[in-house]
Amino acid sequence: MEQGGSMCAQPPVVLREWSLKRNCALKPSQFVGVYVSFVCISGLLSTFCAWRGAWLVPPVCAIYLAGIAVAFLVYARHAADAQCIRLMPGLLIIESWNGLDHKRYEFNSAWVSIDMSESRRRDLDVRCGETKVRFGTFVPVHQRAALAGEIRRCLQPYR
Repeated sequence: MEQGGSMCAQPPVVLREWSLKRNCALKPSQFVGVYVSFVCISGLLSTFCAWRGAWLVPPVCAIYLAGIAVAFLVYARHAADAQCIRLMPGLLIIESWNGLDHKRYEFNSAWVSIDMSESRRRDLDVRCGETKVRFGTFVPVHQRAALAGEIRRCLQPYR
């Protein structure tokens, strides 16, 4: 019979992690609160107007609230966009969340190169063989070179 924990898998060792997130003023839960306040205030005002004889105000208010709901949904869908870069012994993992889309890339850290793209946006590119992944879109442009240098320094022992 096996003794103490030899059947349990050890969690992977993360040597370094960079979490890059979109800069949003409100979390989606706060956004819901703002929308509910719009609905309550607009509902009260349109009810008052309808009570005073302006029956055209409630339908216009409903169209207005529907437009705001669509705009809020589009914003909230991308409010949680993020990128995560993890360095593990011999492995570089890049995960990207964009709306409902989630992508995960794994690279051998000995074969990875980190480059600045030549595009006007100056994103960062991770290249490994024929595979190229663009990341760093949530990092301010003036800080992207520093991030690339930091990742290169962390990858140095694995080359």
